Amino acid sequence: MEKIKMELKGPSKADFKDKESKLIAENKEEDYKHSKILQGKELFLTFLGMLMSVFLTALDQTILSPAIPVIASEFHSLDKIAWFITQLSSSLLHGQILTIFSRKKIFSFAIGVFTVGSLICGTARSLLILLVGRAVAGYGAGGIIVSCVSIIADVTKLEDRPKLLSSFGVVHGISSICGPLLGGWITDHFGWRWCFWCNLPFGAIAIAINTIFLTSSNSSKVSTSLHERSDQRWRKLTFGKFHPSYESFWHKIGTLDFIGAVLISSFIALLVLALQWGGNDYAWSDKAVILTFLGSFLCLITFLVWELKGMGKTQEGALIPFRLFRNRTQIGATLQSIFVMMNDFLPIQFRAMRHSTATVSGLQLIPMMLTAVLINGACGYFVSSTGLYLPPMILGTIFLIISPSLMTSLNEFSSILKIFGFEVVLGVGFGLLLQTPLVSVQANVLEEDIPQASGLISFGRFFGGVLGVTLAQTVFEMFLEKGLGKMLIDSNNYPTSTEIPSIKSIKSSIEIIYQFPDGKIRSSIIRSYAFALRRVYFIGVPCGIAAFLANFLIKNRNIKKKYVLTK
Repeated sequence: MEKIKMELKGPSKADFKDKESKLIAENKEEDYKHSKILQGKELFLTFLGMLMSVFLTALDQTILSPAIPVIASEFHSLDKIAWFITQLSSSLLHGQILTIFSRKKIFSFAIGVFTVGSLICGTARSLLILLVGRAVAGYGAGGIIVSCVSIIADVTKLEDRPKLLSSFGVVHGISSICGPLLGGWITDHFGWRWCFWCNLPFGAIAIAINTIFLTSSNSSKVSTSLHERSDQRWRKLTFGKFHPSYESFWHKIGTLDFIGAVLISSFIALLVLALQWGGNDYAWSDKAVILTFLGSFLCLITFLVWELKGMGKTQEGALIPFRLFRNRTQIGATLQSIFVMMNDFLPIQFRAMRHSTATVSGLQLIPMMLTAVLINGACGYFVSSTGLYLPPMILGTIFLIISPSLMTSLNEFSSILKIFGFEVVLGVGFGLLLQTPLVSVQANVLEEDIPQASGLISFGRFFGGVLGVTLAQTVFEMFLEKGLGKMLIDSNNYPTSTEIPSIKSIKSSIEIIYQFPDGKIRSSIIRSYAFALRRVYFIGVPCGIAAFLANFLIKNRNIKKKYVLTK
């Protein structure tokens, strides 16, 4: 079997056409990216700016957890909780942008967009404006995460990345611990709007650090076919009157797949809307729900046709280069990212079942967050030391099967220690899976494909989070209404049936529970919440099983050893 050694520029796409081609281990000397590797002070300063940015986006996600019920109650729309957890996915588009533009500039731009989105949320006076702000912030957050992963891949060796990526996880975990505490305290004392406004100084500091210290990271060269495609697009749009030069900003903009981005975003938005409407605002058989599902399906089909046919045989310039899916590790890691979902319903568990304040509900999330931080850090050092990333992935998915199985036993009488114990189990699973899917992909794709391959993993997490929270919300609403309906049927058992609130009012706000004196009415409402939440946790079991099965697609490589291509 003939060995073909990598050149300094790395392997070519043609080398990967043979399905029987395999990467084998060799001496780890003279990495082909040696000229770009950073060490010492340069690496520290570059990494500092990225850590600040990751902290910014992670804090934004976690600081809202205890504030969500308060926000939902103010807008009288707890049933729309999934919408403002959802952030517009920009991971795929940024994965493509980072292959064309300077990664340093795109990184700083993404932080700026995120900060503007936070400003919009903080000043929102309606649910619509709040959703717009979350969409803008989500676009920036997607760019921040993919930029960090791509820059790390540029300036470090593969065997060193698990430790650095685990540092992202540790920072994310620290913000996950501080976020609920800070969010609860801010919400209780200053109002939920300050949860968004506190992002503004962090954003300014992060931009300053990145501008001063971040080493410039160049993009890949644009191919001739992409240059020609950009020319054709500008000629059609301007009727032949605009011809930007090859190195100009507008010419590079013309190479991006905006049509694909609009189609995939429309698919997700319509799917979430249909799931949100079904069984809540409308019956599942209602025309509005059916047509929305149909529109989502048509957007997905159109997107697939556009990516496969519209982008040509080489698929250069595609939002999702489907050649990446010839790599089974990419498939497995992406699927696993979709099925590994955070459980954002724990704050409701605490506030509805135990009447916790926003601050206390934040404190009650610490066991899960702290466990995830510690396990993630240990996992990063394990992978860097042994070179093996698959064993932690397998173990993590096992814990994600066990955890929701345990949570289905929770009820209104469950002790706080029992809940904390289940949180620890969940934290172990998340800690083992925070960064390992990214490491597995980077170990199995070409250097030039890392931005889009990493963007696909980030998109998988986004899509899984959106789908998971939306499905969970739908299940929660359905079973809550079922439980409350039974309460109304039994209303003759209550002293004064006129005191019983409407189902709509209970669904719209948790706070209404404790407006009633302690007695049968309050107990019945709390029991209905517990009943609905148990059904929500059942969703996590098949998701954990699916994530576990995805491990069988992931190649188990040793990242401490050098890869060479053989045929």
